Amino acid sequence: MVFIYKGNSSATAKSKLLVTGGSGGLTSSLARQKLYAGGFSADWIAPSDIGRVAAAVLAGHMAVETSVLDLAGPEDMSLREAVGVIAKAVGKEVRIVDIDAEECIKMFVEMGQPRVIAAHIVEFLGKGLESGGVQNLFKGAVYDEAVGNVERYTGRPATRFAQWAEDNKGEFSS
Repeated sequence: MVFIYKGNSSATAKSKLLVTGGSGGLTSSLARQKLYAGGFSADWIAPSDIGRVAAAVLAGHMAVETSVLDLAGPEDMSLREAVGVIAKAVGKEVRIVDIDAEECIKMFVEMGQPRVIAAHIVEFLGKGLESGGVQNLFKGAVYDEAVGNVERYTGRPATRFAQWAEDNKGEFSS
């Protein structure tokens, strides 16, 4: 789930855009993929879809009646399934190694995340596992609307994850 905040500043009369959220945690090294909460389910929105919606909104092609525009990908799949889709796109077999929460926090810190942020991400993933995934953390009309907003604001359906993986397989082939 991604949230786009659009607001007008009376001082500059220009739109400001802040995009938060995102999917993943997949690395470009697919031979051995460490996963915490491999069953965590997410909506996997393509960055290009986020960009197309943001461009349409900022260019004024679509009126937005709210200061927050929710976006979500067109399909729900687990982290484990997402790694499998990428592995198929690049033609590699992947061995998934499950790790615990503390090891996941340590990995995030080693990648440069502050520990407090890493712990928050791991806590979020854990809550998502408990609830059945992101779509259950953001239930109901908000989630349903977010899924349709890519097509609503761009006129094109959202990119499916397998297509995104195919289009970006070079990023994972090393």
